[in-house]
Amino acid sequence: MQSAAPTVPAPLLAHPQGAYDVPYFDDNDAAIVQEAAASQLALDEKREVARQNETAGQSIWSVFSGTHRAVKVRVYRVRSADGLAWTYAQPYSVSYQMPGEHSFVLRGAFPQAIEVQPPDNNWRRPRFLIAVGLTSLLLLFVYGAGILVFLLFVWLFPLRAKFKSADPALAKWIKSQGTVVTAVRGTKWGWLGLLGSGGWKLPWVVKLTPRADGNSDLVIKAPDIGRLSLMRYRVGFSQAAHIARSFQSVLAGR
Repeated sequence: MQSAAPTVPAPLLAHPQGAYDVPYFDDNDAAIVQEAAASQLALDEKREVARQNETAGQSIWSVFSGTHRAVKVRVYRVRSADGLAWTYAQPYSVSYQMPGEHSFVLRGAFPQAIEVQPPDNNWRRPRFLIAVGLTSLLLLFVYGAGILVFLLFVWLFPLRAKFKSADPALAKWIKSQGTVVTAVRGTKWGWLGLLGSGGWKLPWVVKLTPRADGNSDLVIKAPDIGRLSLMRYRVGFSQAAHIARSFQSVLAGR
């Protein structure tokens, strides 16, 4: 039985003045740091936590099944000019950059947690759209049931993000808050590849959880806003900040 290798933190790089003239771990790190700079964010620190052996925890099955386990995580602490500060954690498998998470602490809290489930990635795949369109059109003319088939596809593969909570009334109220709904539904999720290939099926993309101190933890999956190259993705600092501010405005007015 193989035991997991201990994690070894790399030296912390602290930058109180938000400096960017720091060495990069590699091109992926450079892309994230440069995106933070382009988003006009100060970089207060970055660090890497990695397994001693980067192939630890990987198996032959994972190569064929498409599953991934993080062998290292890079952590970035950023802040905006208006004082919004948060942490971005970027995990990597042996070969892939995996969807990271933006973590915020917001003022105020709801009595129950809120979770946002993403729309189905298939609606961003040209082949799927063509199949749905042709099937619906064919059945519309042959059996007159094309619209019902389309509605069945929508039910099986949700078109829009959904707000969920243990308190249905709270989830319904959140859905009525245009600022939050617009910010969330205007964001793409899932990290698809070129022409809708590949991608990550995410069970949730936003979680707002009340804390014991009366504040809230907000975790946002890295939005899919485009590629920098075939193997490197943007992480959506600006998009995550926009969603965080929308939730903060609703918490403040609650």
